[in-house]
This record gives sequence, structure tokens and C-alpha cells, in this order.
Amino acid sequence: MADNKLGERLYDAGWRQGVLLPALPWSVIYLIDDPLSKIAKTAKRQQVADIKLKSTLAATDLPFYGIGVASGITRKEDRLVIASQDCDLVSNLTEEPYVVALRAFTTDNANILRYADSNSVHYFLLDRKRGLVAESSILVLVEKPVLTNFTPELGVPDSTTQERFARWIAHRFDRYAFPDSIVGAVIKPILDNLTQMRKDNDPDLETLDMVKEVRLAKIVGGPPYEVRLLFIIPEDGLPDKGAALARILSQMRGWFNPLAAGLVAWEARHIYEITVGDYRDPQQIYLDHHTYRGGIIQGLLPTPRI
Repeated sequence: MADNKLGERLYDAGWRQGVLLPALPWSVIYLIDDPLSKIAKTAKRQQVADIKLKSTLAATDLPFYGIGVASGITRKEDRLVIASQDCDLVSNLTEEPYVVALRAFTTDNANILRYADSNSVHYFLLDRKRGLVAESSILVLVEKPVLTNFTPELGVPDSTTQERFARWIAHRFDRYAFPDSIVGAVIKPILDNLTQMRKDNDPDLETLDMVKEVRLAKIVGGPPYEVRLLFIIPEDGLPDKGAALARILSQMRGWFNPLAAGLVAWEARHIYEITVGDYRDPQQIYLDHHTYRGGIIQGLLPTPRI
């Protein structure tokens, strides 16, 4: 029988969004003949497949096409960070039996820490002192009673980071899917050229570490598209008063095919200088990755699985 007061007791014991768990096993369902992930490839090498899945699929009249289930952890020193909202954690077990958790890992890689602290859809910097980063691509469901076997470990160190973490999780699931035509004409040239600047160790790129978001104003009509960008910067501004950002934008004007798009305006303002409408009308451009024609464009994206 479900203990519907368990969620409240877990909350009272310190379980919250942003709290850490040990690196519990997580699973992926894969095609045995064509595994993609690290744990699926390992399972195939070890000839491990979940036979129970076959009977489960048969019971639901689903065809069995060589499907396996692989389980494992990425690294022993990894953690899981709770992504569920506190209200979902407190909810009774009948309605919400699980919490959702993401992979968390520590790193001293300066590039990953920089991307995780700014414009990444994949990574979020939980704690700079520990080099603790959350990774959104590994998601785990944990039944709430499991939490009673552990002591909550601090993940997010302060309320400001907690609020940013909550927004980052929400953005991960509601980010706008730009049409391929706009990705090809506008976003791809930006990501490709930022990648080249990174390869060239261009010092002006450091200013993007200070930019909290890059947002593209809604585009209407056909090409050549008029590109308007909004850069969300800290309240105290940029250390060079925006000179490096202006230089990047000067270069950016030459990044677009004039028949496809052109930069017509840009602004750099902090969040309290703009209205809700000014913020919500444009859509965020993540500087590490976007999808284009079914493939991934990699911009300022660190090496995966660090």
C-alpha cells in the first residue's frame, strides 16, 4: 500500500530540486543489432539483453525486433541531481511515484565549466567550487521510496543558482524548434563562425561567457530574413562596456549570405531593463547545439561524456 505521506517526510528530511543522489544505475532501451550509447554497446559486447522485455512486448502485442535493455552508470564518481520540482516531490505516491534525476559530474575542464555557466542546453553549472555540472541528456526515474536509503547531499549551493537551475530545466523541455530555413540561414552561420573563433582562440569570445542568453527576435516573411538579436547581460554590465561584443557583432554582419539573411539590429541589456513582452517575443539561441535537417550543428560544444 502506498505511503502517501512519504513525499512530505522526504521534503522535511531535506530532499529538494538540486539535491544530489549517488550514481544509481540507469537504463536505455536499444536495438541489439545497432546500439548507439556507451552502455548499450557495452551490453552488446557482453551479450547482455533483457529477456523479460520480449515477454513484456508480447503481452502488449508489440513486435520484438531484437530490443534489449542496458543498465549502468557512467562513472563511479558521478552523481544524480534531482530535477523534479519540490511540489512534485511532496505529491503523494499514488499521483507522483517518481522523482526525475539527471546525471551530475565533476570536472576541471575550463571549457565545459564556461559553457555550463552560460548558454548551454546540455550542461548546467551547479557548483563552481566543486566543478559540479548537470547533464540533461541522461535522465533517470527514481521511485521515491528509494530516497529513504540515502542522505540528501548538497548540489546547488545557493538560492540564485537554484532559480537558474529550475529555469534551465524548464527551457530544456520548452525550447523553440526553429524551422530548418531559419536554422540554415541564421543560426548555422552563427554557430559555425563561433566554432571557428574558438579554434582560433579569439579573445573576444570571452565576452560571451558573461552573456546569460542570446535571443533571436521573431522572424516573419521570407528571405532575406531580418535578424535582430537581444543579448541578456549582467546587471553591472560587461567589463569592457561591451566593446568585445560589438566587435563580434561587427564580424557577424559578414557571416550571413545576403540573399538569405542579414543582421539589422542588436541590443545588450540586463533582464530588469526589458519588459516581459520584449523578453518572451524573441526565442533563445543556444550557442552549443541546434538541429538542422535531422543533424546536429555543434557550436561552442565541449566534448561529450566528460
